[in-house]
Amino acid sequence: MLKNGGRPYAAVLDDHPLYADSFSSFLEKTGTFRAVHCFIEQTMLLQFLMQQTEKVPIYLFVDIYLKDQTSLSLLNDLKRIYRPLYIIVVSSITNPILINEIMNYKIDAFLSKFSETDEIATCLQHISNKRKYISPVITDMVKDYNMEDSIPFSGREMEILGLLAKGLTVDAVAQQVQLSRHTIIAHKRSMMAKTKSKTLTELLAFARKIAII
Repeated sequence: MLKNGGRPYAAVLDDHPLYADSFSSFLEKTGTFRAVHCFIEQTMLLQFLMQQTEKVPIYLFVDIYLKDQTSLSLLNDLKRIYRPLYIIVVSSITNPILINEIMNYKIDAFLSKFSETDEIATCLQHISNKRKYISPVITDMVKDYNMEDSIPFSGREMEILGLLAKGLTVDAVAQQVQLSRHTIIAHKRSMMAKTKSKTLTELLAFARKIAII
């Protein structure tokens, strides 16, 4: 159990154990955190956060790609579960559509997995000063991209799309996001119209093709 006061804690969520361990080791050596917790599954992280009773700030370093899905739907829930949480996306993605969608979420920083030690230190300094940090490498990937040509999914639509991609039924999705069944159907139809998909299978195939799920 966390104890209040002193330095913040860190958590790493990445389904590549070797990377997760090495990145956690690096964070420990910075001396910024009292302890670093490492997770390779979403459920383990969620259980950990829900068990915390003393609200000590936690810096969460999370990869967007987890096994055969993205963690975008998770981002919407994390700060509701644990409010003093700073979310730092650490990813090797290069898809400008997905990068733009991630930036629309309530994240505190966005780093590349190729970020150097000095940049990570700069990122932590920005967060400690209540400022958002986006790696220049990430910014450059979307700078020359025409966002008008991207698929304009809303954050809610991305969340619903991620749950549908897991095989959840409309009713199950509605229960999880606490919306009506009719609202979920409306969102699904909207996404299908935007992508000119005739079926859910076509919508999911399109989403996987451009790597947004």
